Amino acid sequence: MTPRLHDSPDALSRQKLLRNVLVALALAQLLAFYLLCSHQVRKQHARQTAAEVERMAQSDCLRYLPNSTIASCAGRNAHSGAQPDNTAAGGLQRANYAWR
Repeated sequence: MTPRLHDSPDALSRQKLLRNVLVALALAQLLAFYLLCSHQVRKQHARQTAAEVERMAQSDCLRYLPNSTIASCAGRNAHSGAQPDNTAAGGLQRANYAWR
């Protein structure tokens, strides 16, 4: 048997194609991971903003409404705003809670 000094042109083109496919797959996975992470960051930012708005509403209610309590402000804040009433759909209600 004689040693192979050169690969055939078909084998080289298949190796090149395989390498290009693997590089493209790796880049696609990196892009998908970046998109997933940026989406999660945006969602967390929205949750933090919503929590801050709730804290500000609670604080304003306690500060500016006479004879207000934490429970009355929590009930008032839960029913105000753009929160939809989900009692007709499935009979479930959003749980009210107050930060202490």
